[in-house]
This record gives sequence, C-alpha cells and structure tokens, in this order.
Amino acid sequence: MDRQEIYTGKARLVNRGNGIVLRCATKGELAALLSLLRALFPHGGRMKDLMGRAAA
Repeated sequence: MDRQEIYTGKARLVNRGNGIVLRCATKGELAALLSLLRALFPHGGRMKDLMGRAAA
C-alpha cells in the first residue's frame, strides 16, 4: 500500500520513523481512516482499544 491509498482529503497517516502521526480534519474522515486501519491490522490489540475509544 502506498501513501496515496492512505491519504484521504485532509486525513493523513504520517510515518515519522518511531511512530505514526494521525492528522485528521473531520470526524467522518477519522472514522473512514479508522476503518481502513482496522482492515489493515485486524489483530491490533492495543491499537484496537485506542481506535474503539476514538470512535466512541
């Protein structure tokens, strides 16, 4: 997967070496990006918990 597939409007996933920074403009974009992350990392563990809190 390349960056263009991840970038959607102003919602961006930026890899900065030791971590990934999420920049998001709207709640709708955040929800779309979180569903993409869930598809990419189905066994995310801690990521799944964080995403659940962010979506709530």
